[in-house]
Amino acid sequence: MQGKPLRDLIFEFRDMWRVRLSADGLAKVTALKVDSKPDAVPRRRKPRRYAQKHLHFMRNQINSFRNKGYIRRNSPSRWSSSVLIAPKHQLPSEFRVTVDTRYPNSHLVAIAGCLPILELILQHLHQYLGDPVGGNALKGFWKFPLDADCHEIQYLLTDFQIFTRDRIVQRSMDAAHAFQAGMYESMDSLLFQCVLNWIEDVWSTQNMLKSIFKTWGRF
Repeated sequence: MQGKPLRDLIFEFRDMWRVRLSADGLAKVTALKVDSKPDAVPRRRKPRRYAQKHLHFMRNQINSFRNKGYIRRNSPSRWSSSVLIAPKHQLPSEFRVTVDTRYPNSHLVAIAGCLPILELILQHLHQYLGDPVGGNALKGFWKFPLDADCHEIQYLLTDFQIFTRDRIVQRSMDAAHAFQAGMYESMDSLLFQCVLNWIEDVWSTQNMLKSIFKTWGRF
């Protein structure tokens, strides 16, 4: 599928596509619930000092996240860690918002999740799909819900305020397992028939794209 047929298909499902993050609701999948270890001790970090260009970028991003409903103020939070502004990989002149999740990760009980073996996925890819087309849903992490009882541990400490989010954070405890499980949940009837998935990477055959788009549209 190339040219006009592909363009028509994309426009038919245009509500699914985004050039940038927008104020969309959470995906209709099972929310991730994480439990703290019995000896877990909350920790609040002090605010960082930021270079002026980092400060300007961070405040713009935080305001954008708030306006989209991704984060909310949470001043009484017992957990917090300072935001770190880091250059993007291979794009050092552009920045991204990061936060160190190592401490809370070490105080959470890991779920019994299972990530598929990449080598087996690749074998299925060539065996069942022949000449596949692929895509990446990395931004989809912002769409996956976090259980309401677990919001506090997902924190952002800026230079002036603590914020909490209601969705999973890439590289936080069990985020990859939750994302994988959510993708499988949303594509259950299509998996290993006309679509393959490994975390945020998705492959399919061109003639099955419409079926996949219809399935995704329900979530």
